[in-house]
Amino acid sequence: MRPFAALVIKDIKGYLDQPTGYIFLVILVTALSVLFFRTALLTTEASLRPMFDMLPWVLAVFVPATTMRLVAEEDRDGTLELLFTHPIRDWLIVLAKFVSAQLFVSAGIIATIVVALLLETAGDLDRGAATAQYLGSFGLTSAFVAIGIFTSGLTRNQIVAFMVGVSAKFILLAIGMDLFLVSLPPGLAGVLQGLSPLTHFEKIARGVIDLRDVVYFVALTLTFLSGAYFMLRRKTLSHRSPLYNNLQVGFVALVVLSLLTGWFGGAIQGRWDLTDDNIYTLSPATDQIFSEIDDIVTLHLFASRDLPVQVALVRRDVNDFLEDLATRSDRIRIVQSYPDEDDEAEAWAQQIGIQAVEFSLIGEEELQVKRGFFGLSMTYLDKQEIIPFIESAEPLEYQVATLVHKMTQDSRKTIGFLTGHGEQPRQERMALLSSQLQQQYHLKDIA
Repeated sequence: MRPFAALVIKDIKGYLDQPTGYIFLVILVTALSVLFFRTALLTTEASLRPMFDMLPWVLAVFVPATTMRLVAEEDRDGTLELLFTHPIRDWLIVLAKFVSAQLFVSAGIIATIVVALLLETAGDLDRGAATAQYLGSFGLTSAFVAIGIFTSGLTRNQIVAFMVGVSAKFILLAIGMDLFLVSLPPGLAGVLQGLSPLTHFEKIARGVIDLRDVVYFVALTLTFLSGAYFMLRRKTLSHRSPLYNNLQVGFVALVVLSLLTGWFGGAIQGRWDLTDDNIYTLSPATDQIFSEIDDIVTLHLFASRDLPVQVALVRRDVNDFLEDLATRSDRIRIVQSYPDEDDEAEAWAQQIGIQAVEFSLIGEEELQVKRGFFGLSMTYLDKQEIIPFIESAEPLEYQVATLVHKMTQDSRKTIGFLTGHGEQPRQERMALLSSQLQQQYHLKDIA
């Protein structure tokens, strides 16, 4: 481990022995702070989300600037060949450069804790969500650093390595944006969305650590570190030697293994809601409602397989919510149908009131309209309630719990409102409250 530690220290000194390293850190902290305070004062919530929403884009420029010299400069100056003469394995060289760059970039991110402390003194900061956001930023940083080391190994020119690194990161981020995805076919858009680090980082930035997102960042990091190792190793081998051929086969196998890990990692279940109020975890009231039901409640999701990207972003959260419900009670049954592929399912959905919704898709030459289903029906004995279209996953727990509670109650209680004192009619001054209460109670005006 001594050679490895020596390599890490050497690269860290390369950052800190020159004013450039400190300037980079100041620029990173200043940029994130300015971007945060430009929008933070427009909201009433003490949250670091405005800063972490911009973090991927800032790191897409900052990380290539800090990693462009790690391999390219040593290859140009000949010090890389000197390293090869020492009894140090090539993978240790790559790992040392990764650790040193990760520590340097992480130091800049950790310095933004000052912003969190200011929020803590001025408001009620959600510490759990902030913890998840910082953990997610380290995962994003590790993937970007691995990409930076790989692009630095492609050339001896630092500027070229910087430009290639920035381009690669912006492409990966862009394929996770709605603006880019809405013009693509839904199937392709869903695949690209899952490959973008922006999609996975935004999930963690909410305050929820999902194993699928962790596996994705690990797989992405290993993929590009494998590429960096291959680029380094090929410099020491003849391209006609059997060892070089074995290296190519091994590199391809490592990349395929990493990609498969990231792809099939989506089937892994496990998540930790770190928010202070567990806002992404089923509430005790919901648990109580579903624990007291005495017969099967069937939740039937009618969803098109290829939903437009603006709806597909919600689908994962909806599936997670339904899976959470199913694990809480053996009386919950989850069914999913694809009405656009099954005529019977489409007829059934339309019969109970779940209709296809039209979505606007921006094509290359014209505006297109696509129809899709994304509704939920709930059945208990001979009673049925529906949510015709799921617009967002955030209010879904309240909606489902309310409707299930309504179906499972044998009788409704009555709420009386006193009138006759010159007040405005209840339907005018409390219209929203009345509409919500009417789902569970009988309302009566008492003069």
